[in-house]
Amino acid sequence: MYHRDGPPVLKLNLDSITFIANHFGNPQNNFKSIHIAGTNGKGSSANMIASVLKESNYNVGLYTSPHLIDFRERIKINGKKISKSYITKFVNENFLFLKKNKFSFFEITFALAISFFSRKEVDYAVIETGLGGRLDATNIIKPIVSLITNVGLDHQQFLGNSLEQIAYEKAGIIKKNTPIVISEYNKKTYPVFKKIAEKNRAKLFLAKKSNFSTDLDGDYQSLNIDGVVKTIEIINKEIINNGKLKKGLLNVKKNMGFRARWDVLGSNPLVIADAAHNFNAVLLVLNQLKKNSKKVHFVFGLSNDKKIESFTKILPSEFYYYLCSANVPRSMNVAELDKVFFKRKYLKYECHKSVKNACLSALKNSEKNDIIFICGSIFIVGEVLKHKIF
Repeated sequence: MYHRDGPPVLKLNLDSITFIANHFGNPQNNFKSIHIAGTNGKGSSANMIASVLKESNYNVGLYTSPHLIDFRERIKINGKKISKSYITKFVNENFLFLKKNKFSFFEITFALAISFFSRKEVDYAVIETGLGGRLDATNIIKPIVSLITNVGLDHQQFLGNSLEQIAYEKAGIIKKNTPIVISEYNKKTYPVFKKIAEKNRAKLFLAKKSNFSTDLDGDYQSLNIDGVVKTIEIINKEIINNGKLKKGLLNVKKNMGFRARWDVLGSNPLVIADAAHNFNAVLLVLNQLKKNSKKVHFVFGLSNDKKIESFTKILPSEFYYYLCSANVPRSMNVAELDKVFFKRKYLKYECHKSVKNACLSALKNSEKNDIIFICGSIFIVGEVLKHKIF
């Protein structure tokens, strides 16, 4: 499991997923799909689109990753998680086939999703890539429209060391004669998208500023809304004209059960958890946090494939940090965090062996007007939500 163990178990090719999809009769061809890639904002954009389609009375599937607490979060129809009984039946019926061919965790999960969506006769399925795009297992679908949210430096060991290289991998979801929407303009990456779109005769749309809002908190959501609005317009303009777009955007939490995006968990002190886990995402949440004058207690941890040095350069000296490690193999050891933080003499911090201990310490040291902010790793946030620490 890449989600749990990291790079050693990752497979980046389409051979296996093509084989497994053929085995199940290519269920991905039995419904309309929307494909989403990007460094940040994929999950938010996918949930927004699914919420809007649900409000428009469509039967809509949603495939995202990773999950926070329950594996079933990855596969939903109309905001409801896939049933345990369906998963059990799928595994039991196909156990020998799956075991014999040694498919990856992600490939099996995606095969489960598309078979489920086909069996339940969804009208649309919103599909989020796992990693990159070109060689991602989800890239066997033939979407009616694709969306690329943005490009940042993340997963460089697989996608490349420059924005242009990473953009090329994300652009792999651009299909022939299929509209492609770009949420954010970047002078380094846009030419890459334009070139590949022209090659595929795919109509390219750069999202324009809209006046819509969402119930998902966080200033950064405004960057996602524009791409979502354009994508919905391409799917069906009537959704916008009859007000379903507005309603869907304002009910994402309710409709989809979407969590961990500027997620307020408590008050007095104000407790916020956010799944920001790469440099660009953390920078965005820091910019919003720095707008207030309250004391910030920052619970922080990373996955072991991240470059901790780059993060410490942007962390404000006025925050107090509680370093911790999630209970998964892929989580960065707190001793590694300590080693780098120690070099930054201006950063005040303490180390904890568990996420729970870090949060309890932050709570103990906080006054009612302070802020406790938790981010840096999806695993850290997942443990906080799972154990209901706040």
